[in-house]
Parts: sequence; C-alpha cells; structure tokens
Amino acid sequence: FAPFRKTSEFGELHGLTTTDKFVEGIYKVVLDTKSYWKALGISPFHEYAEVVFTANDSGQRKYTIAALLSPFSYSTTALVSTPKE
Repeated sequence: FAPFRKTSEFGELHGLTTTDKFVEGIYKVVLDTKSYWKALGISPFHEYAEVVFTANDSGQRKYTIAALLSPFSYSTTALVSTPKE
C-alpha cells in the first residue's frame, strides 16, 4: 500500500517503488478524479478511476500510466519500457 500522492503539474507520479523494494505482482493505482473536477467547479460522474496491472519479474521496467479524463468518462493507457542506464 502506497500513501496518497499528488501528481506533478504534468500529471506524472514518480517513485512509487524502487529496484530494491520492487515486488512482482498485481498493482493498483487509484486516480481521485472527483477532487480534480470539483476543483474546477465541475460535478463529475466518476468518483475515481482505477488502473490495475501486473508487474512481472522480466527485469527492471519503467511503467508509465496515462489517463485521459472528461467529467463523464476516462480512458487509460500504459507504456512499459526498459529504463536507459
């Protein structure tokens, strides 16, 4: 369980785990979309958006999760890459 964190101004969230602390398994990221829309004065349909994915042991990977939001829908995509040294 990771504590609540806020994304950067670009919507990015870094440092969820490290190479030393990485554990293979199923991960879940919960995006608090309601607070985002409420701050803009909009009443959204969704309370939050969940992204559930599997991180396996095939070596160190960089996981990038992107979310496209509207007040009544959302879409997510991911990019999994090998980090450059």
